[in-house]
Amino acid sequence: MPVRVLLTTLETPSGLALQKTLHNYALEIFYGDARDAAQGFAHSVSPYCIPLPAADSADFVDAVLFACDRHDIDVVIPARLDHMRALAYARERIESFGVRIVGASASAIERCLDRWEGACAFRREGIAPSRVARLDEHFDRRAWQLPLEVRSCHVDAAPPAVIIQRWSELEPYLTMRDFFVTEVSPGVDYVVDMLLSPVGTVLAAVPYHFVSGEVGASLTLRTVRDEYIVSIARMAVLLRGAPALSTVYLRVDDDGASHVYDVLPGFSSLITVAALAGVNLPWLAVLGALGVSTLPAGEPFREITARRDWSDRIIAAPARPSLLPLRAIRNDMSSLDR
Repeated sequence: MPVRVLLTTLETPSGLALQKTLHNYALEIFYGDARDAAQGFAHSVSPYCIPLPAADSADFVDAVLFACDRHDIDVVIPARLDHMRALAYARERIESFGVRIVGASASAIERCLDRWEGACAFRREGIAPSRVARLDEHFDRRAWQLPLEVRSCHVDAAPPAVIIQRWSELEPYLTMRDFFVTEVSPGVDYVVDMLLSPVGTVLAAVPYHFVSGEVGASLTLRTVRDEYIVSIARMAVLLRGAPALSTVYLRVDDDGASHVYDVLPGFSSLITVAALAGVNLPWLAVLGALGVSTLPAGEPFREITARRDWSDRIIAAPARPSLLPLRAIRNDMSSLDR
C-alpha cells in the first residue's frame, strides 16, 4: 500500500511546488485547504481534496487529525507558515496517533520569525552586515549614510525589505517602530534550500543564484555547487534553532563577505528547480519523517540554468534522477509498518 501524504494547501507557490515534486513518487497524495474548491486544485493530479478550516481556527488541528484518521494518512506536510506553526504546537498530540509531520519545531519557528533577533545573532557571528540598528527613538541618522536597507523585525510583517534613497522615505518606518536598518552591501544574492539531520548534519542543500528576473515575472536562476555558501547557510540554520527544513537568504558582497538575512522554516517554491538538478528535497524529507535513511549517495546535483515563470512552468534540460535510487527507496518504503 502506498504511503499516504496530506499536503495542507496548494494555494501558495511552495504548495504547488511540493505537489509537482512529489506526485511522481510512490505516494498517495491528499490535498487540504480552507476552501472546498481552492484555485490550486485545478493543478492537482489527485482526486483527494479535503476542506480544512483556516490555520488560526480553533478547529484546524482537529480537522487535520480527523482527515488523517479518515484517510489513513502517514505524513502531513504543511505548505504554509501558519499551517506549520499551528501543527508544530500540536506535534506531540498528532504524532501520538502515528502520523508524522514534516516541519520545524515550535521553538525553532518562533525563533525564525524574529528577524531582528536573528540579525543580531548573525552579526555576532560575523555573517551579517557589520551595522544594524533598530528604528526607534534612539536611532541617529547622523551616524548613517544613504542608501539604507530597511527590514521588518518580524517575518510576518510587510514589507520585508526596502531600499531607502532619501531620508524622507524613512519617516513612515520610524513611526511604526517595527523595523531596523542595515547598510547596503552590493553583491550576489543566493537562496539555499536545506535539509538537516536532528544533529545538524547537512543531508541535502541546493543554493540558487538569480541570474535575471523579478517577482511577478519570469525568473532565470542557476543551481550552484558551492561549499562556502552551504557552510554559511548551515551556520545560520544552527543559530536559529536548527529547523530541519530551512530556506536561507543570504548575500555575498563584492568584498567576499557573507550577509545572512533570513532563515525561514520550510522549503521555498524553488524546490522544483532543485528537483530538475537532481535533488528532490521534499521526497527526502518525507523519507526522513518515516524513519528511512536519507543520506545522499552518488554524484552531487547538477549545476543547471533554468527559467521559472510564475505560472509554475520550468524550462530546463532534463536532470538526473534523485540522489537516492527510486527502486531502493520504494523497497525501503515497502518495509515500513503502517
